[in-house]
Formats: sequence, C-alpha cells, structure tokens
Amino acid sequence: MPPQPNSTDAQFEEWGKTWDEWTKENSHLPNLQPASVIIENFKKRASQVPPGGAPTPQSGQQFPVNDTKINTLEAKVTALEVKIDKIMSHFGVK
Repeated sequence: MPPQPNSTDAQFEEWGKTWDEWTKENSHLPNLQPASVIIENFKKRASQVPPGGAPTPQSGQQFPVNDTKINTLEAKVTALEVKIDKIMSHFGVK
C-alpha cells in the first residue's frame, strides 16, 4: 500500500523497499520512478495541503461556480444532443 500523509519515515522506507523490488521485477514497464523520487514528491505535495486537508463545503454550502463555464458546457451538450438526434434519425433510430 502506498504511504499515507501521516506515515512515519520507517513506513516510507518500508514502502520504498517494496516498490524498488516491484520495479525491478517489472522493469519492462516504461518510466517507473525510483521510490526515493516518489516519496520526495509525495512529501512535497503533502506539505502544501493546509492543516485539516483540502477545503470541503459545509452542509448545504457550495463552492463558487463560474456560471459562464456552466452555460458554455450546457450549450455544448445541447449542440451534441442535436447532432446525435440527427445522426440517429438518419439511421432510422427513434
């Protein structure tokens, strides 16, 4: 199992040994990074998360939404639905 944010250095080291063994056995797979690089990147990302984790909406609260993006997406979906309907009717599908 990959390390968790609250893992100890010993747990990271244990996981790293397991990962390095696995990468040797699967060396035919491209771009496998050594455990040290993965652990370093993981710790770097974990240190950037604010205490308590990423923000989540409270009950009934929503994150701000960009109405322009939603309207644009809705327009694209509508246009795709129209095209699909035309294609389906061309093939006699109702």
